[in-house]
Amino acid sequence: TSRKPLLLKIFHITSENMPKACKKNGKDQKDLIKQLIKCQKDINKINKMTCDEILDVEDKYEGLRKPLYKKRNEAIKRIPNFWATSLINNNQIVQHTGKVGLSSIKNLEVDILENIRAGYRIHIHFGENPYFENQVLTKEFRFGNKNGNWIISTNTPIQWKEGKNLVVAKKDSSTLYKSFFDWFLDNTNPNFDHIGGFIKDDLWVNPLRYYCMDPELENNNNEKKQESDEEAKEGDDEDKKEENDDDLNEK
Repeated sequence: TSRKPLLLKIFHITSENMPKACKKNGKDQKDLIKQLIKCQKDINKINKMTCDEILDVEDKYEGLRKPLYKKRNEAIKRIPNFWATSLINNNQIVQHTGKVGLSSIKNLEVDILENIRAGYRIHIHFGENPYFENQVLTKEFRFGNKNGNWIISTNTPIQWKEGKNLVVAKKDSSTLYKSFFDWFLDNTNPNFDHIGGFIKDDLWVNPLRYYCMDPELENNNNEKKQESDEEAKEGDDEDKKEENDDDLNEK
C-alpha cells in the first residue's frame, strides 16, 4: 500500500446537512453534535502534525535507501530477465494488466521527486521488442497539494511499431486493463491507480521476493485459501440457519 497520508475531511453542520435525527431531537443534540465536530477538528490537527512528521522521517530514510537501491540495481543488471520475471510474477499487477510485452523489460527504477510529498516517477527500460521503439518509458505521479491528497499522472508517449499497438479501449469502467501499456497510458483517474502504488511500495522495495516466487505454487495457495474461505462461509451460513430454526421451534 501507498505511504501517502490521507487526512480526514472536516464538514460543517448546517441546516441542510444536519442529520434528521438531530433535527428532531432539538437544540441540545444540535449543540452536542457541534461540540463533536469541534473535537474532531482538534483531533485532525494532531493527525496532520503526525503525517507531517512521518513524511519528514520518510524523506530522511529515503535518502539513506537511495545508494542501496543503486548498489542493488548494479547487481541486478548481471541477472538475466530479473525485472521482467519479478514484474510478471507480481500477481497484484498482472491480474489487472496481463503479461504481453513485459518479457523485454531490462531494468526498472523508482525516483522520488523533490520529496515524498511531491510524488514519484517510474522508469521502465526495455530491450528490442516487436511492439514499440522506446528504450525507456516513464510515468510520473505528482501529488496535487502539500499533503498528497490528490494526484496528477503523466507519461512519455509510446512510439508503436506499425500494426503493433497493444492498447485496447476498455468496454466500460469496470473492465480490467487489456495490457500493461493500457495502464501506462491511462491518466484519467490516478487517485485510484493502485498499480503505480504496487510498483513503488511493493515491487521496487523488494523485487527479490517476486523473482524467487513460483507463480504456480502461489496461485495454488491462493485457490486453496479461497476454497477454505468459501467453505468457512458456507459453514457460518449453516450455523445461522440452524440457530434461526431453533429460535422458531422455541417460539
